[in-house]
Amino acid sequence: MGMQLTNEEIRAVLRAADEIIGQGGRTLLAKILKGSRDKKSVGAQSGSLSDLWLLSSADT
Repeated sequence: MGMQLTNEEIRAVLRAADEIIGQGGRTLLAKILKGSRDKKSVGAQSGSLSDLWLLSSADT
């Protein structure tokens, strides 16, 4: 069925999503999840990546 996330990983994703929503709203979160490359989306992504670093390291 695919990769199962740990509770810690789920919390990291939710923290990052909450931070993005706080910065730019749900529309910004949706753009980021869709892979938007506009300046506002990319800037918001870089601020939230600190919460998600453990997910990328878990894949390797």
